[in-house]
Amino acid sequence: MNCPICDDPNIPEGAESCANCGSDLRAFHDIQRVQDQRRNYKTLSLVFGVLAILLVSYVIAFRFVAPDPIQNDAGEHATMAMASDATAAPNPSEMDELKSQLIEKDAEIVTLQSEIAQLEATMQSSFDDVKDKDHTIHVVKEGETLWSISEMYHGHGFEHATIAGHNEVNNMDHIEVGDSIIIKH
Repeated sequence: MNCPICDDPNIPEGAESCANCGSDLRAFHDIQRVQDQRRNYKTLSLVFGVLAILLVSYVIAFRFVAPDPIQNDAGEHATMAMASDATAAPNPSEMDELKSQLIEKDAEIVTLQSEIAQLEATMQSSFDDVKDKDHTIHVVKEGETLWSISEMYHGHGFEHATIAGHNEVNNMDHIEVGDSIIIKH
């Protein structure tokens, strides 16, 4: 899996964060899970739809189309009778059950589509925050200090107090790995 933020290709499957940029990957895993479920539900809906069409075709072909008469040994005309076993004609209760399952799956697909839309909106909002022209969001890595972060973005460390103020950091000597720091330009 590639990190969707920094495009690092060395992210192990199921990792909760990117080792390179520290991005939280749980939302991306949730989106992938929802998309997989949606794909499975679409496949099931398609299978149930095809089965329903086949069953309806079978019923129409053997119930409503009059079969050709055949002559029996006595020379009389007889009509072919359908077999009375369960495979010959679909049970109406089975058809109702299939229909209700299709309705349930369609409702699940609508719910999953709604969840995907919400997750995509959340992701877009996060990307918009990161790409804002007024600031950059920096995720603190091991060994970084406000001074080193200030050097990275401003060319010197003297803006460390300003960065601390923008981020409501009470102790400028202590920041946590994984914290998101806003760097104003």
